[in-house]
Amino acid sequence: MAESIVPGDVVTLKSGGPLMTVARVTSSVDPRDNNEAFCNWFSYEHAGAVSGNWFPLTSLAKSEDNVV
Repeated sequence: MAESIVPGDVVTLKSGGPLMTVARVTSSVDPRDNNEAFCNWFSYEHAGAVSGNWFPLTSLAKSEDNVV
């Protein structure tokens, strides 16, 4: 069983990308639902602006250290 992702965790996309902090997680008892996490990260390409977006939990992996 995969380790659950909760708000405050530091994650990255399994395909790569910046470290992100989980702000919110949706969950459902229906396995057909696509449970998601809203993640924030710093966009250094845009003068350190904070970016955010929803990602399917299945596309995220916890950072090895779980700290930035």
